[in-house]
Amino acid sequence: MGVYTRLSPRVIPNEVFAAAAEHCQTVFAFGDAVVCTAAMLWTVLVWAAARTASLSRAVHRLYPGTHDQTFWNLLRVHLPRQVPALERRLNRLLRLPALLPRLAGRAVTLAVDYHAIPYYGAPKKSARQLRRGKPDRGTTKFHTYATVCVVVAGWRYTLALTWVRAKETPTDVLERLWAEVAASGIVCKTALLDRYFFTVPVMAWLQDHNLPFIIPVVMRGRKPKRGRKAKGMRACRNWKAGSYPYTHRAGKDAVDIRLVVTYKSYRRHRTKTRHTKKLFFATWKVRLSPVDVRETYRTRFGIEASYRQLNHSRARTSSRDPLYRLLLVGLSLFLRNVWQWLVGTARPSKTHGRKANRPVAASTPPRYQDILDDFSEYLFQQSQHPNPPSHAS
Repeated sequence: MGVYTRLSPRVIPNEVFAAAAEHCQTVFAFGDAVVCTAAMLWTVLVWAAARTASLSRAVHRLYPGTHDQTFWNLLRVHLPRQVPALERRLNRLLRLPALLPRLAGRAVTLAVDYHAIPYYGAPKKSARQLRRGKPDRGTTKFHTYATVCVVVAGWRYTLALTWVRAKETPTDVLERLWAEVAASGIVCKTALLDRYFFTVPVMAWLQDHNLPFIIPVVMRGRKPKRGRKAKGMRACRNWKAGSYPYTHRAGKDAVDIRLVVTYKSYRRHRTKTRHTKKLFFATWKVRLSPVDVRETYRTRFGIEASYRQLNHSRARTSSRDPLYRLLLVGLSLFLRNVWQWLVGTARPSKTHGRKANRPVAASTPPRYQDILDDFSEYLFQQSQHPNPPSHAS
C-alpha cells in the first residue's frame, strides 16, 4: 500500500482501496469462472461488508446481469473446507503488508477477548458449532470468536482471529491465537485478558510462555457467615490497596501470582453522587503501581469499540455455514485494519527541533464510516468497467 501524507475525512486515495482489494485476492487466490472472475467475487464480498448488505444484494447492485448463484458456486468451490485452513488465510489477510513492518519486532501490549454474535437457527452439523451464554437479543446461542488486538495509543489493530466452539478450553484458544502472533513477529509486552480467562490453567499457560499478564479477579470462595470466615478470593476483600503475593488454587492445581488491589472513583448517573469501588487484578511480571495497573487495563476496553465497528462492516447472511460466517467476520476486521492504518498515517509527525510556538500541519484522520462509504463507491466504479486498470501496490 502506498504511503501518503495528507488525508481528509472524505478524500481517500484509490490506490489504498486498490491495494486492499489486491491483498484479498493475493491471500486467497481464488480461480476464475466463465461468467464470474475472482476479482468480481472479491468486489462483491468487500462491497457487501462495507455496506452491511447480503451477497445477493451486492450482486444485484454491482453486476445486475449476473445471477447471484454464480457467485455462490464460485465461493463454495474455492473457500477452504477446513476451519484451520480458513483461519490461516484470514489471519494472513489481517496482517497488512503496509502496517506489519511498523510493528514487527516491537514489544507491544496485546488484548485478548471473546466476541459473541447472536444466532437464532439450528446448527448446520453439530451443536458444538454454537456456544451457549446469557440471554442476549432474544437468544442464548452464539457464534463466538476470539481476537488478539494490538493496544497502542489510539490504535486497536486486530492481529489474529479464531473461531471458538462449544466446550473449548481457554488454553486451546490461546494456543491458536499465539501461534498467529508468533507468525507476525510481534513481541508481547503485557497481555490484557478478560475475566473469563481467570483460571489456573490459563495463568499457568501464560507463565510457561513467559507472558506478563493482567487479568481481573473473579470472586470465588466461601462467603462469610456468622461463625465462619470467608475463604478463597473472598477472604481478600478487606485487604488495603497494594500488591501482594498470592497463591491461587483450584482443586489440586495452584499458581503463584501478584494480587493487586486498587480503587476506582465514579459518579452515578442518576444521583450525581461520587462513589469508590475496590478492584482486584491478578498480575505476573508486571512492575507497575496499583493505579498504573488499573489504568493499563483500562486501555483494553477500546477493543469493545472495535467489536461495535465490526458489526458496522459485517455483511448480512442467513446462511448456517459457520465457515462463511467466519469469512464475513474476518473481512469486517480486515476493513477495520485498513482504517486503523489510515488513522496511523494521518497522525501529525513529531516536531524534532521545531519551535514550540510554530504550528504543525496535521491531517484529519478519516472516520470509519467514511472509509466504508468511499471503499464501496470505489468498488462500484470498478464494477462498471469490464477491464479495470491494474494498480501497483
